[in-house]
Amino acid sequence: MIDFSKGGYQGNFIEETFKGFTANYMPHYWYFREVLRASHLPSVQWKKVTGESLAPEDEEAKDLVAISMIMYHVYTCLAEAISFYQALEYEIGKFNSNGTREFEVKRNWKAAYSSLYTSVTSISNLLLIVEGKKLLYEYYPDGTPKNYSPGNAITFFKSRNKLFSDIIKNCQDRLEIRNHLDHYWTIWTSIGQGVFLFDKDFSKGYVVTSPPADGQYGIDARSKLNEDIVNTAKDLDTLFLELSRPGGSLDKYLNTKDTVIDYSDYGAPHHGERPLL
Repeated sequence: MIDFSKGGYQGNFIEETFKGFTANYMPHYWYFREVLRASHLPSVQWKKVTGESLAPEDEEAKDLVAISMIMYHVYTCLAEAISFYQALEYEIGKFNSNGTREFEVKRNWKAAYSSLYTSVTSISNLLLIVEGKKLLYEYYPDGTPKNYSPGNAITFFKSRNKLFSDIIKNCQDRLEIRNHLDHYWTIWTSIGQGVFLFDKDFSKGYVVTSPPADGQYGIDARSKLNEDIVNTAKDLDTLFLELSRPGGSLDKYLNTKDTVIDYSDYGAPHHGERPLL
């Protein structure tokens, strides 16, 4: 387990705000971040194999900055989902009219799942760029750029890296409720003070035209959302480990770019060496 108690592994304000959660469920995000020394600007630790530092205009530096920004997006969208979950809990618990409560609860519920899906989309792009050696984006026929989707990652890695394909597929299946909420919205729910249940017979694409009989609800939406956030974070953690472990995807990617990371000025707890797992 990564030791967060002896220095290093520091992030910006948002990263630190959610560190209590991510240090438990997604510690290898922090390892990836520490190995890469990620930034929106080229890091002084990013160097050519010949020893010179990468200049901001170097394509290799631009690619690593892009990877850093996508990595941050994986994290911040997970953080968004946690924030929306907390807002949902607040709305359910406070004294308010049921009409206002229902609107706010559903709004935060939908937003939480949309943020989780965006986090999974971001990790899909990261995997395809770093492990798949694909360009930062592809182009539509009219020349406009397009990013990659979880479906692209599942298809690409199906015969190349089954672990990556299976994990992204697990995430996609888990977040089918997001697909339904974004495309159809209608799911029968029971929302009151302290209560948020939804139809136990829910399936993607099915619009209920009459409410279920009493007692046919049965899924606690808060527990389900909390479980989906935790399990998505665990899946992301497995992917970050595979991306950043010694000899893993990031190291292989750097090799193809004739680029290395210089750890000589890494302080405690690394003492001038690559961070330890």
